[in-house]
Amino acid sequence: MVIGTKAIRLSTNFIAYRSYCSTSDIYTRLLESYTQNGVLQSGKALHAHLIINGLAKRTHFASKLIALYAECKQLSHARKLFDKIPNSDIRRWIVLIGAYARRGFYEEAMSVFSEMQRKGKKPNKFVLPSVLKACGRFNDFRTGEILHCVILKNEFEFDSYVVSALIDMYSKCGKVEMAKRVFYGTVDKDLVALNALVSGCVQQGIVKEAVDLVVEMKVHGMKPNVVTYNTLIAGFSQDNDRATVCDVIELMHDDGLELDVVSWTSIVSGLVQNCCNEEAFDTFKRMLDVGICPSAATISTTQQRGKQFLIEQGLNSRWSQPSVRRIQELSRVIIILNTSSVSKYATSAGDETCLLKKIQDTDGNGLQKSHALSDQ
Repeated sequence: MVIGTKAIRLSTNFIAYRSYCSTSDIYTRLLESYTQNGVLQSGKALHAHLIINGLAKRTHFASKLIALYAECKQLSHARKLFDKIPNSDIRRWIVLIGAYARRGFYEEAMSVFSEMQRKGKKPNKFVLPSVLKACGRFNDFRTGEILHCVILKNEFEFDSYVVSALIDMYSKCGKVEMAKRVFYGTVDKDLVALNALVSGCVQQGIVKEAVDLVVEMKVHGMKPNVVTYNTLIAGFSQDNDRATVCDVIELMHDDGLELDVVSWTSIVSGLVQNCCNEEAFDTFKRMLDVGICPSAATISTTQQRGKQFLIEQGLNSRWSQPSVRRIQELSRVIIILNTSSVSKYATSAGDETCLLKKIQDTDGNGLQKSHALSDQ
């Protein structure tokens, strides 16, 4: 059960008045929801409530609080809680290293892992994916190799998350052949491992090899998912290989899958990166026409280039009637994108229908504003 934004707002009052049933399950769900949404103040209020009721020292809640503070970039608070958990409890290491790695604090994750080893704690299948992730971001191939030996020695190579993290580490360190060796050496290949290798190939600029891999796995009965295809679309879009993007979309449709907001954003972003601004706006409009709500990433990609494109149109055209209509049309989209309500809806699980309606139903006032924008 995911607790909604309204529930998060109300929960602070619930804590203050102690008017709800204080079960472990409710506390757990609240902490997980605060962590997922980065709600620091409400999390602190719940932390205080747990302290008052003598529950904060329980390893289960302390671990959830560590994750919350790390997610909210409160590293000192996370570390203080970590130090209060008994050293014999392996979960504290798993939680802190994992929280650091998820939030991009890779140096801190590696430091805690080194401390864990000095304390005589052996790495397990729960902590290894986080450490491998940090190795990949640091390009620490040597430590990754050592961890690979640990994985083989302890027979962790049968865990899909460990294998995927290993493939990802080798890929990010530029060792794609090693990543392939791990993948093909895996007995039970799954989508998690496949997507890790596809992503690695794309990151290293060998996108066509990634397509060949996907086709090969389809022959062996493994059906790619939206994540697989979005990775390929992003890679070919960055290379401005539109023909192959269309081929990938056809493969996607053959598997009964449709483009989602990530797919569309990847295409728009690729066009923008290759200075194809008009095509990027046409693609953005098509995304809206099919009912896909733009995300924060879509908006960020479109805003700045949109303004630049309007200026270019103003400088390079003689303001024929079609040009004026085109500029009005494009600037209308930018005006909508610049409104605070769009940012609100795009960055939260808000009412997507309301956002799409707002974009599609902008009236003449929006067009009048577009003249002012294009004149700037």
